[in-house]
Amino acid sequence: MKTVMNAQRAFFGLLLLFVVGSQGGDLEVLRERVGRHSLEVPSSTKAARVTDVNAVRSKLPEVPSPAEQVEGCKLAIVGAGYGGLYFAYRIVFDEEMVAASDVCIFEASTRRIGGRVYSLRNLLGDPELVVDVGGYRYVPSQKLIAKLIEERLGLNTRCYYPLTCEDARRIIVDESGLNQLGYVAPVETMLEDLVKAGSRVFYGYKLTGVFDLSGEDAANVESTKTGGTPVELKFENGGSAVVDQVMLNIPSEAIATLDGRSILFQKQSKAAQGGYMISDTLSLTKIYVEYEDAWWITKLGLIEGTFEEPFDPKLEGRYHDGPARCFDKNNNQIPLDSEKEMIHKCNGALMAAYFGFDDQSQEKFYTAFKQGDDPLSIFEWDESADGFDLIQAVHNQLMNFHSQNFTNAGFSAADIDPPLYLYMGNWGREDPIAASAHEWTLHLPGTTIAKTTKALLRPAEGYDVFIANEAYGVSPGWAEGSIMMAERVLAYELGVGKPAWLNDDQYYRDVVKDLDFFDLLTVQLYDIPLPKSNMYS
Repeated sequence: MKTVMNAQRAFFGLLLLFVVGSQGGDLEVLRERVGRHSLEVPSSTKAARVTDVNAVRSKLPEVPSPAEQVEGCKLAIVGAGYGGLYFAYRIVFDEEMVAASDVCIFEASTRRIGGRVYSLRNLLGDPELVVDVGGYRYVPSQKLIAKLIEERLGLNTRCYYPLTCEDARRIIVDESGLNQLGYVAPVETMLEDLVKAGSRVFYGYKLTGVFDLSGEDAANVESTKTGGTPVELKFENGGSAVVDQVMLNIPSEAIATLDGRSILFQKQSKAAQGGYMISDTLSLTKIYVEYEDAWWITKLGLIEGTFEEPFDPKLEGRYHDGPARCFDKNNNQIPLDSEKEMIHKCNGALMAAYFGFDDQSQEKFYTAFKQGDDPLSIFEWDESADGFDLIQAVHNQLMNFHSQNFTNAGFSAADIDPPLYLYMGNWGREDPIAASAHEWTLHLPGTTIAKTTKALLRPAEGYDVFIANEAYGVSPGWAEGSIMMAERVLAYELGVGKPAWLNDDQYYRDVVKDLDFFDLLTVQLYDIPLPKSNMYS
């Protein structure tokens, strides 16, 4: 399978030789590339929601913001995800370059924020549980996001592996350290602070184009900018806004849907040509099964570790991934690793599967059960409900796989009550709002990934239109990649210095002096002298 995918990537690399450099070429190839990943789902399996899934989403208005000609925006953030809100947060609070009241945030979704970060709140079995069906953890060596979460925003974290702290990856928890908050918590915190300070948020605003307003086009437009070229943003709902600066926190799938007359294509810099295609989209599926009795803890004592079942439906699960809450006989919540005699009951959601990448057989199997355009699908243990076949099959497979464990512990699968719900995050390659994670795949002729990534910070010459998204960042697939691009826009395009909460070595090593991913030993990403430091001597 990998050979086939690499052959496809090589084909598109050759194709770029013919299209890069012509106006609109990037858009045509980008749209074709996104379209080739779309999977056709049989209509008979496109079931309606079996329950009110809005109950498990972040708290957003139930209706989109009314379409309007938005005025008074100096800075527009398109996409309320990590990179966009980080950029606004830094420029408003840390640098005080723009007043919060001059910031407008446009989010295509009407139900949630975060993009590929999707934290389910108020689970239908236990409303105190939180499940991340999208991005969910960070690595402390990713200093920018680690310091943002832990120091700048002051959020609490714990090891992803609760017993051994293997590989040091971390998740976000509440003050007690017992309950997950969800990986969207930093995004929510930044947005809440911006709104409190006066920023405006517009939900249901899907970008359709970014247009030049110089010359005759600007004759009847009053710009807030004292110099330079204003741009007009247009949205699918009919709304629009004239702004001075734009941060596009959107992936290649969203850029592919933009009007071909947009300056991202018509005014694209030579260095950025072909850049929108440097990454490819990974198709990922995560499945969590919620039980009233967290049997893997109460019956088997399994708190950490992985398991894998190769037969359909395949399982690739993790006992330590997925929330669980344990209580003593007085109904006081206690740590999961408490002595067995102390644990009176536990409930939780077990990660039963996490696949993707090149495993397209599983991609097709689970996509057949997807319940619409949203990445989230929810299935109830109800024989009359659509999708019952899936939750039943996954539960039966879990029971079969653990049958010997049950026997060894003095139980049987018959002692286990069926699950309450199954939550599936199915991240396809065609969703322009909530595209999946990305990976670098295309090395453009005559340049490097590093140089292309730098050019994409400001893809259209002469305009304050910037991009920050993990699809183009130095850490594709991680939120770190998105906020790293935002920080580099601040450093290289706006002349902003390092955040006060990063030390010099972290800033120059991790932010402005990274090395090319493919030419690690020879290509330097940015020509900025390093400060005096032993680590560089």
